Amino acid sequence: MINSIIGRGLAGWHSQGVHEGNSCSSSGGTLEGYLKDARDNTPIYDASDCNEDQFITFVFRGPLIDVRLEPGQIRKLFSGTTMTYQAGGSVIDSSSYVAVDVFLDLLHQCVPGVRFGIVRNGKAIWDGEILCHRSYQLGYRAGVDNGFDQRDKD
Repeated sequence: MINSIIGRGLAGWHSQGVHEGNSCSSSGGTLEGYLKDARDNTPIYDASDCNEDQFITFVFRGPLIDVRLEPGQIRKLFSGTTMTYQAGGSVIDSSSYVAVDVFLDLLHQCVPGVRFGIVRNGKAIWDGEILCHRSYQLGYRAGVDNGFDQRDKD
């Protein structure tokens, strides 16, 4: 499996990716282990130090990730309808699948304290060093080198 997103919730590290065209997930591994199976610019989030109540609410009421969706896409579970994400204008709930970039944006909006980063040369580069949580504006595509820009250090 090639990881498309790596994350840490309240119970440990996990990843989602694609293997032979199928969406796959893994949990219980280590960040270092998941980094080995990730390409540069794979997004990472760490929710271990965020507000637990807000994170739990997001996990249960928020969307699921579908790593096969194109950037900015949402797919409704019961209708199968696919649409484009519009910040503040899309109805997204636990019956929605969203692209990785949409998930990251919603997580950033809904759960203060989550740390964001990307994989670079097999290492985690965290927010503050690199821009990532607004990744859909930078053309994020799972598994494709998307050219995240380094932030100015001024």
